Amino acid sequence: MAISWSWAWGNEPLTSATGGLTNMEFESPTGGGTQQPTSATVYTYAGSPTRYAWETSPFRTIKFPTRVFINAGTVALPIQAVGSWYSDSGCPLIEVYSGTSGKSINVYCSNAPAGTISLYVDNVLAGTTTLSSSNWHYLALQYDMSGTTWTATLYVDGTSAITGSDTGLAAATSGYYETGGFGNNALCGQLIVYDTGTVIADAKTPIYVTRLSPQNDISDVGSWTPAANTGTDAVCAVISNNPLDTSANTTLSPAAGSDNMITQATGINTLIGAISTDIRAITAHSYSSGTSVDTRVAVDGGGGYTAGAQITPDTSDTTYAFATYDQASGAISNTGNVNFKYEIV
Repeated sequence: MAISWSWAWGNEPLTSATGGLTNMEFESPTGGGTQQPTSATVYTYAGSPTRYAWETSPFRTIKFPTRVFINAGTVALPIQAVGSWYSDSGCPLIEVYSGTSGKSINVYCSNAPAGTISLYVDNVLAGTTTLSSSNWHYLALQYDMSGTTWTATLYVDGTSAITGSDTGLAAATSGYYETGGFGNNALCGQLIVYDTGTVIADAKTPIYVTRLSPQNDISDVGSWTPAANTGTDAVCAVISNNPLDTSANTTLSPAAGSDNMITQATGINTLIGAISTDIRAITAHSYSSGTSVDTRVAVDGGGGYTAGAQITPDTSDTTYAFATYDQASGAISNTGNVNFKYEIV
């Protein structure tokens, strides 16, 4: 695999009584300022469906689901500070945080008037570069926290800008990614995580993440019905263009092994305005809750299903699951079908 996980923003809030990004295990610190989707300034391409960026103000960061973290790879995202930068290490353009040691690899603005961007590996300054405000910049941070020596290289708009390392650290076994707050109006366009099997020439290249909208519910094994998630063994699964769309919720009760639900998107060249050779990967997202069940998500882009990690839903909260079908799994057919499966295992 090359792309491990990808995310495109939709028109959904961080939190909501009827569903928000926190259901997908996104998190944000509390405080003043704003956290919201925006369509006013968007990282997009000709022919794309409606796209959004995530907008924050100073000190308003957003933490991506911990479940997607890997301790060595590349994290890439387009960012823009609209108007002016904001200087503070707590307002990262990109932070890769180790839950094992509490240390991080951090890219942040260290001098707002000059547009100076610094890369730190733990507490060691690797170097600086300069970025303009009010323009999209595509950042790719190649990192390795899998051993006692951490390394990192920051690529800006496809070009290597800063490289550094630090020694005597603990290998990261858990962690998360974070961005936001780096401008008086800070924008994040999308996020991609690449594993170590990816050559940096691919990971540093600016590309786009957008959303597919399945049109059909093509298969149900078990008693899946649209309903609120109630009942001891109920499982609420959402697989759709907007994974937080409550109209797409389904419930299975009682849960039974091998039961599954499959939705399908057809003619993806038309849906996203791209051809098959331009499609690197497809990520399926879902969340669920329930007891006494193990579940997983799988996605088939044309060469058979690729399944994500098996999870155990939590009745007191939602539990996020994902799976990514990469070109390494088989050719992605732009005129064919893409199937998204949620299953009990």
